[in-house]
Amino acid sequence: MYSENQIQTSLPYTDVIVDYTYVYDANVSELTIGQEMIDGFLTFEGRTRVKDDITGDTRTGIMKIPKLKLTSDLSISLGTNANPQVGKFDAKAMPIGDRGQTRLMEFYFLSNDIDSDF
Repeated sequence: MYSENQIQTSLPYTDVIVDYTYVYDANVSELTIGQEMIDGFLTFEGRTRVKDDITGDTRTGIMKIPKLKLTSDLSISLGTNANPQVGKFDAKAMPIGDRGQTRLMEFYFLSNDIDSDF
């Protein structure tokens, strides 16, 4: 069931993901995070579209880097006329996990494209 301010489901143990977006029409600000400001580690998570070579189906891929060291500045533009993407940044992925079981990154392939139109 859906109303303007409420989403309800009668199915038990069901995860509901709400992606809330709106049009922002105020001034633009730019934020630059310098390498010297971040002494520790970051976590990187992103998603992309992946086209299957055999079936031609487009699916969503989710990438996670649990321990990332920023080695350059990171600049993000926000606001009305800004494209909300990072132009360029450099980083190092650091291994995590027990000896002999270390990993740098996890990549998940979903069975469909979660960003496509319904």
